[in-house]
Amino acid sequence: MNINEIRKQAKALTKEERKSILTEISEIQLHGFLKGLFGAMEPECVTEITHGVDEFGKDLVIVKRSKLSTDVFGVVVKVGDIRAKTAGKVDDLKSVVSNLFSSVTTKKIAEMASQVEQAFNHPAEMKTIFPKLPVSKVFVVLAGEMSRQARQRLEQELKENMARIEIRDIDWLIDNFTEYYPQAFFEGRIIDFIQDKIQNLESKHWLSTKGKNLSEYFIEPIVSVIPGKDDLSNFEQAMTSKFVSFPKLREILTHKRKILLIGDPVAGKSGALAKLTIDMLRESSPSIHQEKGDEKKIEIPILVVAKDILDTNTPEEIFRKFVPEELEHRFLVKVLMVDALDEVHSTNRMDVIEKARVFSEKYSCPLVVTSRKIDIVKQPPKDFEAYELMPFRFSQALKLFQKLVSSQKTLSSLKDGLDRIKNQIPMVPLSLMFLIDLVEENKEIPASVTELYDRFYDMALGRWDKEKGIIVLFEYLIKKRFLAGLAYHEFLKKQQLEITKEDFDAYLKNYADRFDMNQESLPDFIREIERAGILEIREQVFFRHRSFLDYFIAFYIFDRREEFQDLNDFIVKIYFDDMWSEVAFFYVGLKRELSDATLEKIFTFEKDGINGRIAKLLVGRLLQAGWHSETSIKYTGMQRAIDFAPGVRDDFANASVKTKIKIPKIISGFLVLALSEYSFGSGFLFKELKNLLKTLLQQTSKENIFKALAISWAIKKFLNTSEKKELTDTFLKKIPEIGKEEQASTLLLLRAINEKDKTMEKKIKSRLNKLRKSDPQIFQNLLPYTKGSSTKQNK
Repeated sequence: MNINEIRKQAKALTKEERKSILTEISEIQLHGFLKGLFGAMEPECVTEITHGVDEFGKDLVIVKRSKLSTDVFGVVVKVGDIRAKTAGKVDDLKSVVSNLFSSVTTKKIAEMASQVEQAFNHPAEMKTIFPKLPVSKVFVVLAGEMSRQARQRLEQELKENMARIEIRDIDWLIDNFTEYYPQAFFEGRIIDFIQDKIQNLESKHWLSTKGKNLSEYFIEPIVSVIPGKDDLSNFEQAMTSKFVSFPKLREILTHKRKILLIGDPVAGKSGALAKLTIDMLRESSPSIHQEKGDEKKIEIPILVVAKDILDTNTPEEIFRKFVPEELEHRFLVKVLMVDALDEVHSTNRMDVIEKARVFSEKYSCPLVVTSRKIDIVKQPPKDFEAYELMPFRFSQALKLFQKLVSSQKTLSSLKDGLDRIKNQIPMVPLSLMFLIDLVEENKEIPASVTELYDRFYDMALGRWDKEKGIIVLFEYLIKKRFLAGLAYHEFLKKQQLEITKEDFDAYLKNYADRFDMNQESLPDFIREIERAGILEIREQVFFRHRSFLDYFIAFYIFDRREEFQDLNDFIVKIYFDDMWSEVAFFYVGLKRELSDATLEKIFTFEKDGINGRIAKLLVGRLLQAGWHSETSIKYTGMQRAIDFAPGVRDDFANASVKTKIKIPKIISGFLVLALSEYSFGSGFLFKELKNLLKTLLQQTSKENIFKALAISWAIKKFLNTSEKKELTDTFLKKIPEIGKEEQASTLLLLRAINEKDKTMEKKIKSRLNKLRKSDPQIFQNLLPYTKGSSTKQNK
């Protein structure tokens, strides 16, 4: 619930109801509300509660600074009505008038006058500003009514200072609390706690330096359900995975389940949990005004980091990591969310899981734990369901750009650039921010993802800091080579994705000795490394994103390529390594070209099975990275790569049989088309692909038709309407020469390519209907099929 919604609810109360609420608040409690009120009215001021034995009458102090002066306002607070003798003729007011002359009333006025005098005579002492400040003005705040006669009497008592005194009564409080701090009419401390939590989560994120709240730029991610089958290969897992929307994940949590949410570093796990927490907190804001004895418990989410759980021994201590102890009795736990399991030492991770499990059982709430892809998540703990946060899709990335970039020209450049390198870049928020920063900084789109990373690292490591007046102690190239050596020697050679702090320190000392670095300067060196945001240095040391690690390994190899014997063999071996294949991609990107020798070794490399064939089909990605390769090399590489398309399609079909999941044959074709687009979908390859497509369509066979179809899918976004029409007509002339099932499959895939062209779609549909009438059984194998729905689906 935001401040506007709370204000509306406050205005819905009658003025008398609001007055009643304020006058029932104790004086001490009112001090806290007034601090909130003054802070809302004057955000630039500093307000402090100073009530105590040595505060000389001041209950609060407000300090207002300007370039010319500092003004200090003392605040004196009183609760209850104050009246003096009134001139009235109504007999039934007699008793009231008599009471106003009582010693109690006289004492109240005298006490207030004394407090005000003391406030002027003694400087304000505020720890947060500086020791002693002279008070320039005093506000008398009365949570009650003051009669005209009482006001006159007070003014007489204080006539020497009256020009510096302002009296604010209950009407002023009602109006200003309603406008600026309406939570005072409700459960103020509860609402303040919730609002503070929300604002903290909104502002503490990776875009806070741009002045953005998390909710302003958050894009709902897609989540993949990871099947709990230990015997499936990576491919077979992909075949059995399901995707759910982020709101659906929240719905799953309502069933008190335990979820492990994994993903790459900076893929958005922490942001997703923070946004989920913000949404739940907003929904939990109380909407009832204060009434004695009416304290309904409120359901809230609890969000803590894994390393904080290590310091706790009981569920109650975990609760208090998020909620102050004095408010604990007001809340119920809606869900426990534990972020960054991977950031605690590997020996402590199961301890965190077990403590979180005990909490979940005690408070009968669902549990979510996030982590990078580490050993403990390969086989989720008992009772946990595993989900993976997926990279953004193209449309999601565009939405992020639209939220962050106001210039239409820059937006257009970003869209075009992302379309060109989307198959190379990790589609996570951080990588997309690289693109935004570089486009805004350099006014151009990098030619490839490697150039994108290359330029970003130069910027992040301080290549241009001196030009901007930023002090740096170490040249960017020194830091870049340190990270490259660390990545190669401590990660690649030791086959690790994270190392211990001890191993990191040992490498740092060895590096400093080799290059004669001053030992006293090493802390500064590490600070500059950490400031770049590339490396995380805790109990475990790791690169913040897997692609960072791959890039720096590639940079090391490229920078020292003359030291490697049989370099081509080394790169090819890495390319086929399931753990390190992206290193080869970055290496070719740094070279900006792919050699004929390397290409030949890739296609002759012996690696059986679907993974080997997919790797050869995806050679187009290396050609995208090596965009400056010779035309003949590009053409030959794609010609040989696309030869693997039919075989990979058959592999997919066979895998569906192995997993005993009935998957329509057409899905296998679509999967290969998607891989082909990933491999060849680049403007750098378009010219050679058009020539290859022409050659394939001249030599009709079912294999060539499918290969041509895969290439057509990859380049469809680069074709204009007339080119698509001409290409489709060519397919329609050629397909009668192949079998009926291949014809049906080709027509269905062609229909997807021409989905926005109603004329061509109609022509393809006509051919499909003729084929269905001549042989209806063909489509039952190709298409998703349920009993009684074949006619509808075939249409």
